[in-house]
Parts: sequence; structure tokens; C-alpha cells
Amino acid sequence: MNHLARCLLISVAGVLVIACGGTIPSDNISDPTTSVATTVAEDIAVIDSTAGSPTGAISQAVASVPLTLPVSNQFENFDITEASGVQRSLSLPGVYYVHNDSGASATLYVTDATGQSLGQLQLSGVQATDWEAIAGARLSGQPHIVVADIGNNDRNRRDLNLQVIAEPDFSDLPINFNLSVESTQIGISYADGLSYDAEAVFIDSDNDAVVVVTKNLSDTTAQSVWKGSLASGLSDGAMVLEYRGLLAMPAKAFVNAVTDIDIHPDGRQLALLVYGLATTGKIFLWQPSVGESTDDALLRMADREVSVPIIGSNRQAEGISFSAQGDAFLIAAEGVSTSTMTLVSF
Repeated sequence: MNHLARCLLISVAGVLVIACGGTIPSDNISDPTTSVATTVAEDIAVIDSTAGSPTGAISQAVASVPLTLPVSNQFENFDITEASGVQRSLSLPGVYYVHNDSGASATLYVTDATGQSLGQLQLSGVQATDWEAIAGARLSGQPHIVVADIGNNDRNRRDLNLQVIAEPDFSDLPINFNLSVESTQIGISYADGLSYDAEAVFIDSDNDAVVVVTKNLSDTTAQSVWKGSLASGLSDGAMVLEYRGLLAMPAKAFVNAVTDIDIHPDGRQLALLVYGLATTGKIFLWQPSVGESTDDALLRMADREVSVPIIGSNRQAEGISFSAQGDAFLIAAEGVSTSTMTLVSF
């Protein structure tokens, strides 16, 4: 596959509009069946503006090229059969980590935003029971990814855990690399002694918070917010999540069942993904006010609700990540024996 087919524009002024400060804008996400998409005519590298030309095969592969939005593609790697989580790299903009759902190997697939394969990470010595979410974190200034093995459909698991992995140095890696990496495991439990099903986690690096939102298919008003300390979990090897309250969510069984959450690169805005309808994923957005923590914000009704077109063969929106610039959503969704990645601006 040539370079132009592998690369993607994530952010150019006038194409993707970023919501910076204040309240979340009220613009609706365009429906691809009715809107005229915007095409970018110039190549711009998705890297820090102070850097020069991208170096290394991975950096070059995610450098931007003309793109029409919205866009949705089947993942190039057919091993991604049941995509359950997606997370932007904090190390190299334009790179994304994707993982499968339950019963899969402990593998992180590395892609660009169009779902084209860049490589994969194999977690050494790790058993993936029911991976449901992935988040980004900075530890001592270094970018890490945190995989949440917190799926618990029968609500009887006692081996829930987080896997914390330092992001690799992409500068010397070839396309389609296969890298074995070490991880640090943190066992997690809920303070009330019960065992919940959950598919959503984010890490608020500003206050060391790991925030987990539970899932309830039949009663979406019973979904709850829990909080723990990442630093303490790494130190102790275990984390007890403390109850923060009920997620403020309208009662609509299945449609509003929580499947993922992400925190904006600005460290404030939150995007929570639910199943939505058959051809759309629904996203609830919160903009915490001054003095309001991110977990507190989830205890009140969202500031905005949008439907995101899920294009392709997929039927369940399962994973969400903001783009590195915070001006687009990437949605990973399960399909029929395959999965897709959808990119839309907001």
C-alpha cells in the first residue's frame, strides 16, 4: 500500500473545528448521507508544530494527506474482529491503539485513524479475560497506555485489573512491527465489595484519578461512577474504587448503556459513548465548570448530546477516542466478523 493510501489528515483549520474553552458548541455532527464533505488539498504532518519533517516509517505513515470527512473503514488487520476500545497515542499524534473484546489474545493493534495497520504490541505474560477499555496517562511526564480488563457480564469476577504499559518509541519501528512489551498489573475492586460490569474508563492526569463508569443494559439510570488513584494503585499493586454517585443518564434500556468514555486532550471535556441505534452511536458530552471535577460533572446531566453516524457494516459502537488535536471523534465498532473505525469532526 502506498504512502498516500496509509496517511491521514487529523486537523487543519477550517476542516475540523475544535471546541476550546467555554461551553461545548451546539453544532450538530454532519450526517454523511446528506452533507457535503470537505476536502483538504494539501499535505500537513500531524506532529508538534515546532518539529521539522516527520522521521521514521511510523511518523511518515501518519503524516496527513487529502481526506474527505466523515470517513469509515474496515480495519486492515482482520484479526480485529470485535473492536472494543480505541485510544489515541500520547506519544505520536496520528497513532491509535485498538483492542478486541473478550476471549482474545493480550494484543494491542496499532493503527492510523483510518484503520490501516501500523503494527502490534503483545503484552508479555498477560491473560486477557475481558478487555473492555483503554486509556492514556502520563506518569512522571512519560506517555503510557492503560488497558482495563473490567468486563464482567455475570458480575461475579474477582480478578478485574488494569495493565499499565509505557508507550514504545515509534521512531525506529518499521511498518507492521510486532513488539513484545512488559506491563504492570493493578488489581481493582469496588469499595462496597460488589462486582460490577464496566466498559468505560478514563484517567484524569491532573489529579491522578482513574474514573470507571459501570454499565447496565436494563436500567441505564443505575450506571455509576467510581474513582481511584493511579499512583497508589501502581505503588500497592491494587486499587479500591470509591463510589462517587450515579451517572446522570436518561432511562432508555440498551440504547443508553455505556460502552466507553474519553477525556479531551485539554484535560476537561468528556465524551461518553453509548450504544445508540443500529446505524448511529450516541455521545454525551460534558464540559466541567470552573471548580467542578471531571467525575463530579458526570453526576449531572450532560451539556450536549449528539448522534454520530457509524458508517459500514458495524452494529455496535464500542470505543471512542478524541483525536490528538481534540477536534474529531474516532469510533471503533463491532461488526459481523469484522470491525470498523469511523472518524467524524465535531
